[in-house]
Amino acid sequence: MFDIQEYCNDEQRDTETQTKSLEEDISCDIDHLLKSRFQNLYARDRYKCGAKSIDIIHPLLVYPSGKRSLFITPDKVRFNLSIHPDKDNLGRIDRIIIRPRYIEINEIELAAIYLKKNQTMVLYLTHPHTLEQPEEFISVELTELTLKPPRDGKVSGSPMNRYISIIAQQPAPAAIEKFFVKVTPVNDADYQILLDMSYFYSRHGY
Repeated sequence: MFDIQEYCNDEQRDTETQTKSLEEDISCDIDHLLKSRFQNLYARDRYKCGAKSIDIIHPLLVYPSGKRSLFITPDKVRFNLSIHPDKDNLGRIDRIIIRPRYIEINEIELAAIYLKKNQTMVLYLTHPHTLEQPEEFISVELTELTLKPPRDGKVSGSPMNRYISIIAQQPAPAAIEKFFVKVTPVNDADYQILLDMSYFYSRHGY
């Protein structure tokens, strides 16, 4: 749909090499996760709407209590699916994986990817963010897709539902669709939390 390069200026050309390698690593990572039947690290929940069923694959390990978590829960995923404005859009989604890892290059965070071959959406750790026009589910212009951290702490729309709608409207989705969050400055209070969470899960094999 669009590439991380569209967010980068001329001084950030080294990002191209990094992101190409990143795409390959991510694709192999998710393929391995699915083929290994989650390596006993993940649990499977399910959302059903009529004849449609979507697996929600999430970590079994819970982030330590008492710490602020920026983690989307299976219940929140199920809730977002239940309020999606057009249930027909769910036809291209067979599973949603909550991947507890934080990926950031040059103040650009990877928020989600969609793998066409197995109709899988993968959600990553990101700064809390909202949509500029949550009621709009049509435009796929880059300016309309830009996500920004909420200034007042309120979330006015579900980014996950926006991703699903965008994927559903593509005549032929790419092999890997990518969604990014531009965060400036990235190094704020939540940044350390995201790094800590990602490190916590990586230490336990995620």
